[in-house]
Amino acid sequence: MKSAFCIVKDYFRPMSGFALITICILMHPTTSQAQVDYSNSAVISLKSGLFNAKYEHFDNLFGLDKGIYYGGSILLPVRLPFYIYGRLNYFEINNDSGIDPEFRITEASYKQRTIGVGTHYRLTVNQRFRVAANTGLTVVRAERNLLREGASQPSEEQLWNSIHGYFVGLNAEMYDRNFPLAIFFEFQKSFRFRPYTGIDFNNGLSGNSFGIGVRYYLNPPQRKRLF
Repeated sequence: MKSAFCIVKDYFRPMSGFALITICILMHPTTSQAQVDYSNSAVISLKSGLFNAKYEHFDNLFGLDKGIYYGGSILLPVRLPFYIYGRLNYFEINNDSGIDPEFRITEASYKQRTIGVGTHYRLTVNQRFRVAANTGLTVVRAERNLLREGASQPSEEQLWNSIHGYFVGLNAEMYDRNFPLAIFFEFQKSFRFRPYTGIDFNNGLSGNSFGIGVRYYLNPPQRKRLF
């Protein structure tokens, strides 16, 4: 079982790449003569961060209530500053020691894929900084493996709920309108439509996620000149 220190260390290991992109954005001149303006483009993103599960029995079963998640998202401009927002997050945690004896389980693992679809509102603060908010519905696909006392093989449970709940999020972005890459920081909170019942979380987990990511602005469609 990983300690909280190891989880944080694994999370910050790839941060050197984000730091390099941040330096490029800061050094890129705002008065660039580039003809391409990326500020109104469709966007694809990659991100990673810490997911904190809001479930009282999760810590007893898996040793920690948080772990690293990975994800990606897409933004499609509709009528600025509004976008259609889609995201996919992946979270996994494993534990083979220190499980609460009450559960009579020796090993436990959990995997969850969360799809979110909703809207994204963006507000430009200045030539280097933007803030945004998003919200939408979530669909969860989860898998839980438990090795119970006396069993030779773990039991695999496929957990599925068509609509798990909803999410709200805030993020801040450092960008340059003539540069296709941007760094963003994100906080999202997810909620379940159905409450937890005892040790049951068959509808998947809800919780808080804190992440950092890279956005790539696709080339905007060129306007045709009439003359």
